[in-house]
Amino acid sequence: MKFQAYSDGEAVNFRSAMKKAGYKISSVLIWVKNQFVLGRLDYQMKHEPLLVGELESTEEVKRHQPILYGWQSKGKHPWYSDRKQSSVLEFDKPKRNADHPTMKPLELIIYLIKNSSRQKDIIGDLFLGSGTGLIASEQTWRQCRGVEFDPLYMDVIVRRYISYMQENRLQFKIYRNGEVLSEDNFHLFLKSEEKA
Repeated sequence: MKFQAYSDGEAVNFRSAMKKAGYKISSVLIWVKNQFVLGRLDYQMKHEPLLVGELESTEEVKRHQPILYGWQSKGKHPWYSDRKQSSVLEFDKPKRNADHPTMKPLELIIYLIKNSSRQKDIIGDLFLGSGTGLIASEQTWRQCRGVEFDPLYMDVIVRRYISYMQENRLQFKIYRNGEVLSEDNFHLFLKSEEKA
């Protein structure tokens, strides 16, 4: 299952991209925020849609194991909650911060992860952003495999992860360029926290 948050003005582009990537759109969830996001629209947005997509069954899919959690459209799909879940998700939007402009609430991501995966499953997050998917995976005993191309946000992700793991006294390793980063070098990431 793939969850993709997007701006409603880009709905056609996101739907088209998901279909081109081999996904059948199965649902649209609406995240209702506790406050609107200030923008240039006449009506300020207080919600954000999330597309839910199922990976279509194709010869390419049959030959490869998908990185993203999903199911083939003709197969049984995994669901780990009851049948009383609504398409309207009401979670408070994180207060504005310097980490990331579109940070998702941790509780929202945890909710989605628990409904669609089991402990020790691999969660794919191809837009790690501020690292909320990584922290949510850690809190729910999942493994996160994520990608982030922006070096600024990579620093945010690593800083948030180090802080979370240290605050909870959990063992962890950070790899940089294939080598374990020693705790003496964590300050390279934590230093940016002082500026924020």
